[in-house]
Amino acid sequence: MPSSPNRSTAVVAQRHSATDSLDYFPTCPWATRAFMREFFVPEFGPPDEMHFKEPACGQGHMAYVLEEFAGAVEWSDVHRYDQPEPRQVQIGSYIGDGLDVLPYLFRSCDWVITNPPFNEAGRFQQRARLEARHGVALLLRSTWMEGGERYREIFKDDPPRFIVQSCDRISMVQGRWDPKARRPTSYAWFVWDCTWTPSIGDRDPRLRWIPPGAEERNTLPIDYQRWAT
Repeated sequence: MPSSPNRSTAVVAQRHSATDSLDYFPTCPWATRAFMREFFVPEFGPPDEMHFKEPACGQGHMAYVLEEFAGAVEWSDVHRYDQPEPRQVQIGSYIGDGLDVLPYLFRSCDWVITNPPFNEAGRFQQRARLEARHGVALLLRSTWMEGGERYREIFKDDPPRFIVQSCDRISMVQGRWDPKARRPTSYAWFVWDCTWTPSIGDRDPRLRWIPPGAEERNTLPIDYQRWAT
C-alpha cells in the first residue's frame, strides 16, 4: 500500500487562497493592547527585554501590537501574508508532523502569545507549553473552556492559571480587520504561567476581566493607518 500523503496544515493550506481556505480571523488590535496594558503588565511586569513568539501572525494584527511591549517578537505563520510594514516571517506550520513543520525549539522564547485557529488551539497550546519559558496566552472564544474531551486532554492536568474575559465583544471578520464590525461573540484569554506550580487544592484558574470600554481606551490611530482600508 502506498504511503499516505503529507497532510500537515501548511501543505494543505498553501494550495488555496489563504483568506478563503484558512481559519484566518485577524485579531482587533485593541484586544491585544488591552490584554497587555490591563492584564499582562500589571500581573507580570513590563516585558521590555522578553522574547515573544506569535506563531499565527497573519498580517501582524497581534504581532505589531506585541512589539510595542516586548523586546523582540518572532513572527511565523503557515501562509505568507502581506504586512503593511514588512517583517521577517518564518513560513511553516506550527503543528502537525510534515516536513513543512517549523522546528521545535525547547524553551526558546519567554512567551507564546497568539490567536490560533479555534479547532487547532489544543495542539497550539501543547507545543507552546514546550517552547515558552515564562508563559502562553491564547485568545479564543470563551466557549473553549467547555467540552469533556478538551477537559481530559488539557484542563484536567494542565489548567491555565488565568482566564481573562473581555467584557467588550471582540468582533473578528474573516480575512481582515473591520473596526465597524459587531459580532455577538465572547472572547477570553487563556493564560498558562510556566513559572507557577499549582498546589493541591489550588489548581483552578483565576478569573479576571478586562473592563468595559477597552476598545475605546486601546485603539490607536496607527491601527487605522495599517489595516482599516
